Amino acid sequence: PLHNLVHEMVHIGIDAPIVRRFQLTHPEKERLVDRICVVAFGDWLEGYEVQPMGPAKLDPFIDAAALDDLPAALERYQR
Repeated sequence: PLHNLVHEMVHIGIDAPIVRRFQLTHPEKERLVDRICVVAFGDWLEGYEVQPMGPAKLDPFIDAAALDDLPAALERYQR
């Protein structure tokens, strides 16, 4: 239940400033949320299961440094 709660909270937090701004597809959005959960909260969410959806090519763009400027990371991803 904690994993789902955090996952959905991340969805809410990134919807307007990231998802809508960059017009992410549903699979891209899910992949991004999973990456944020793993990178930002991985130590707290032991056993978090990443969904088997979304483009894996997004993964290298979402690391700890990217969390400091997520819009810039998404711009690099969309180039």
